[in-house]
Amino acid sequence: GRSDLVRDMGSPDSAWLVQRMEAALTVETDTTPLAAIRGSLAHAASAVLTSSMAPPSPPTRLIPILVSSLVDSERNRGATQIALLRHELEERGDYLNDRVAELQQVRAEFQAFRDSRAVKLAQAAWDGRRLVSETVAAVKERVGRPATPTAGNLTVEDIVEANGQSRGFVVFAPSIHWDVELFQRPQQMASAFARQGYTVLYQVDEQYRNGLTGYRQVADGIYEGYLGESEVGELAAIPSPIFMSYVYNYAWGRHLVDARTVYEHIDDLEVFEQVYGRHDLDRWHTEALHNADLVVGSAVDLMAELTPVRSDAVLVPNGVNATHFEPEDRPIPDDISDIVAAGTPIVGYYGALAEWFDYRLLAGLAERMPDVAFVLIGPDYDGTLPKSKIADIANVRWLGSKPYGALPAYLDRFSVATIPFVVSDVTHSVSPLKLFEYMAGGKPVITPPLRECARYPEVLLADGVDEWAEMVELAIELGADATFRAKMVAAANENTWDARVKTILDAVQMTDDR
Repeated sequence: GRSDLVRDMGSPDSAWLVQRMEAALTVETDTTPLAAIRGSLAHAASAVLTSSMAPPSPPTRLIPILVSSLVDSERNRGATQIALLRHELEERGDYLNDRVAELQQVRAEFQAFRDSRAVKLAQAAWDGRRLVSETVAAVKERVGRPATPTAGNLTVEDIVEANGQSRGFVVFAPSIHWDVELFQRPQQMASAFARQGYTVLYQVDEQYRNGLTGYRQVADGIYEGYLGESEVGELAAIPSPIFMSYVYNYAWGRHLVDARTVYEHIDDLEVFEQVYGRHDLDRWHTEALHNADLVVGSAVDLMAELTPVRSDAVLVPNGVNATHFEPEDRPIPDDISDIVAAGTPIVGYYGALAEWFDYRLLAGLAERMPDVAFVLIGPDYDGTLPKSKIADIANVRWLGSKPYGALPAYLDRFSVATIPFVVSDVTHSVSPLKLFEYMAGGKPVITPPLRECARYPEVLLADGVDEWAEMVELAIELGADATFRAKMVAAANENTWDARVKTILDAVQMTDDR
């Protein structure tokens, strides 16, 4: 007769079941007739409900008594258990709510970490290294590791004694080695100081020295060297040097005696987070900002950060060695000779290919302009190039890295020079070194509306594929105009590295006079 007791529960959820249990256990029943037979009925009920055998049907009149007995005998125990469970669930609910909130916070922080530019750069760099062995070579060259060991046989005392008649001494804090393919601000500044009659001691960082100990002469008036901790005392022999530093190597100046310290803020600190922790960068930046004799900003956006603390900060953008890039009759590089022979216009770019390069824009432009060749020169800096598949497009050609000395020959053949960067706070704060090099080659230049590029009226600005296509057509026409080309060269000559160094020297002199 158990089937007579079956009730369809449907598809209840846990809340429904708890509610039904509570209602069943709190039903008021007359327990008087059950008192005498509670024990036996409970035992019988248990046997009936748990037996695997089909029991005889009990008299119909006993069924309500049986059920009531079960309810009554289990009411107190069940109610107590539910109360305990409810209390436990409430406590666990509070605990779980706290843990969920913490988990959500951790997830948010972790996602912010994963989305940070530093992690993207690091991850992309590793991905790129796994893709092709050429990437490994490009990255190593980009960060500045010499291909062969170098040896120096000069001491600080040797250099000081041999250059006693120079205008003074300039010491660059440890950085990338001198013979890097992408000749950058440290090497360009050092060369300009040497042209102004100063003797330059260019320090190479431990990770890039490749066996170098002591100093070797790398150019007129320029000595590259490395000194270990036990040897840095030799630097005391340099009389009142000018010390050139960046955020990551400013503290190295403690090894110099009576130095005039120049702190150059050349990029948003986020750029350096791929190598250094943000806490350290902030600390170093604050120390340099307050203690350096002269603070330099390389872009207007960066100056806005500096001047509230250092009203005497000086704007010194990147510059150009104009004579290196001035147009002349150079041989056509073999890897673009077919394009030149076909008379196809070349829209060119050289520099690092990284996450800040607008691959999507270039892909759209190449599709829009199939009769134009898009030539890219530079290392796959962070592994983003193969992921972009930009080199798979028929009229796009990636040539890899080229030595600094070879770049003018390629620039000579560009119809238009470009800086197709993604617009962001970081790229707004960059003074593109190649901007003035393009100008020195007499080439029309197209960039996105980056504030640092927009400062120069000679630059053509474009936003989006449609505007870029229009500007490319206009730039090809302008490039054929001798007057326009001369205008670009004149703009470059006003922004040379020598002019930048003179600005720094004048500012250092002012600090000496105070």
